[in-house]
Amino acid sequence: MELINTNRSDDKDYRYKVVKIKSENIGNGNGKKTILSNIDAVAESIGHPCNIMLKYVSSKIGSSCNEKDKSINGHYTSEKIMDYIFDYIGTFANCKTCGKPEIYPKIDNISKKKFKITFNCRACGSNYEIDSTKDCDSKTLNNIKNYLSNKDWPMVESMKSEPVKKEDSSIKFNPFI
Repeated sequence: MELINTNRSDDKDYRYKVVKIKSENIGNGNGKKTILSNIDAVAESIGHPCNIMLKYVSSKIGSSCNEKDKSINGHYTSEKIMDYIFDYIGTFANCKTCGKPEIYPKIDNISKKKFKITFNCRACGSNYEIDSTKDCDSKTLNNIKNYLSNKDWPMVESMKSEPVKKEDSSIKFNPFI
């Protein structure tokens, strides 16, 4: 399993890595498709759901995908697919403030049809929204909304930590005791 830095640098000590995609082109004519055999591992390495990443890549390519087979219609190289995965990481995984891939979305329902997704960074604490004027980004934001309505956002093992315990406000610190 080959790992690549999420910022595409050659720094061997860089902490944030993503698994390199493995693809296999099968079929001829109208039955051409590219099977992404390890997209689950790629998505898990950055703490994002596989189906959202697969839909994003297929939307960027301009093709349809099959979530069950983990495939995209048409023949594509691993390098081209990896470029779209890095595009996904830059838009939906990397923090716009600190650049670290430790953001997670939070959905705020404004009304039955309107919603707002805020991205929160675990590293620096910044909060922001992603511009949904691009067609592909708005589709992905809808996919994120649908995912969050049924499940919690996954986290990378290294990002999991104990919740911060709130101190009892009745106990005050007195340095003279």
